[in-house]
Amino acid sequence: METKHDPARAFLESVREARVTLARCRWKLQQAKAQCDQITAQINVSGVSGHGGDGHKDARWAALADLRDLLEEQYNRALRAEIEVERFLSRIEDSNQRAVLRMRYADCLPWTAVQERLQASGIYYSERQIFRLHGEALQTARRLHRELYPEQYEQEGEP
Repeated sequence: METKHDPARAFLESVREARVTLARCRWKLQQAKAQCDQITAQINVSGVSGHGGDGHKDARWAALADLRDLLEEQYNRALRAEIEVERFLSRIEDSNQRAVLRMRYADCLPWTAVQERLQASGIYYSERQIFRLHGEALQTARRLHRELYPEQYEQEGEP
């Protein structure tokens, strides 16, 4: 049994935060694009009518460009984290273990949905069997994680 700090499980759970970040960044990028489009339209109207005073619009444009760059950086970092977890899961040999871990962590599904998806695939496990399979899958994931990321365990003084 693992102690409180479980790097493998934390790694698997990191995909949830990555997915939330991806959704947040997509939404914020859409908002920033809409604001940029609005400023562009205002600049085009100002340019045609000959009005001055575009300094405020230029400052907003620059701030939006900075925000866009920051959001794109966060988006790319979250996307890399999601891809890393997916690659990790693909290395788990047992297809049932891999499926349960993917549904539970990568797809963020509750246990009832995991059971329903397994049943839809022709795999009829009781809730207790799914929990047991999940436990076995976590043990497999922990061994694999320890092999792939030994530095996370050495820093904590673990063998």
